[in-house]
Amino acid sequence: MVFFKALLIGGQICVALALFFLFLGTIGVHLFAGTVNTIPGMVLFFMLAVFFVIWVKY
Repeated sequence: MVFFKALLIGGQICVALALFFLFLGTIGVHLFAGTVNTIPGMVLFFMLAVFFVIWVKY
């Protein structure tokens, strides 16, 4: 049971890191493109990230 719990926590950390780097990449692409869609895209992604964090915690 401890092993599975550790595996679950490790998996969540990996997913969180992947989302974080994806988020940084998204910002980078948007800044590079300099489009009008930058702010709505970032807001949407931020909302998804917040939702995911809440979902993982509860």
